[in-house]
Amino acid sequence: WIIEQSDISVLFYDGMQVVGPSGINIERFKRKTDHFDERMTQYFNLLTQMRVKGGNDYISFIESVLAAKCENKYSSSDYDFKMYTDFSKFEKDMYAKESKYGLTRMIAGYAWPWISKEDKTLKDISIQGCERMWNHKTIGWVHTQQAIDEVGCIHSIQGYDLNYAYVILGNDIGYDPNKKEIVVHPENYYDSNGKRTATYEELLDYIRNVYYVLMTRGICGTYLYVCDENLRDYLSKYLEVAT
Repeated sequence: WIIEQSDISVLFYDGMQVVGPSGINIERFKRKTDHFDERMTQYFNLLTQMRVKGGNDYISFIESVLAAKCENKYSSSDYDFKMYTDFSKFEKDMYAKESKYGLTRMIAGYAWPWISKEDKTLKDISIQGCERMWNHKTIGWVHTQQAIDEVGCIHSIQGYDLNYAYVILGNDIGYDPNKKEIVVHPENYYDSNGKRTATYEELLDYIRNVYYVLMTRGICGTYLYVCDENLRDYLSKYLEVAT
């Protein structure tokens, strides 16, 4: 439709932004573009991440995290990236960053049901005695007054930039120390549209892509809280751990 309606079209495609079956995966994208007239089409690769101050090194590290192929501990003088094991400190430091810099949000994978959607008196997420609600709205959530006290899901944050991102990796994603692989737990994944018809391998792609998006929102820094013990132990070898 886009091609038919325009004289010149510029399309940007990132296969790692596909977070559910409604997205266009790389195979579907190739099928859609195979009929393009090669004489009229030019392809370019964007090789530099201009938004996140960690640049290509940070993006490559996130890709290695989600592929369980980390080799070296992350270190950067340009980007702040570390993991918390104390959720109350994670939460407290987020409020401090918001107070000082603004545009700081807590975001998470869809690893908890959205019970507050029907009853605003309920809390959706409980970690180490701390309770928080999912985003009260999806479109425009980032800029609402309530956002700092809530947790944004992928559908409320995709396409937005933050100064600092506080990312919860829920129990929908984990690590198998025997196979040395990233694994996902469909029983802890609550995006019904994402899992209704998906195979395990498709869910693995969707959930990893969700966390790729979440961990590439922060312009100046990203901070993690990891629920899965095995994944937390694995990442502690490659990330600074907040004390």
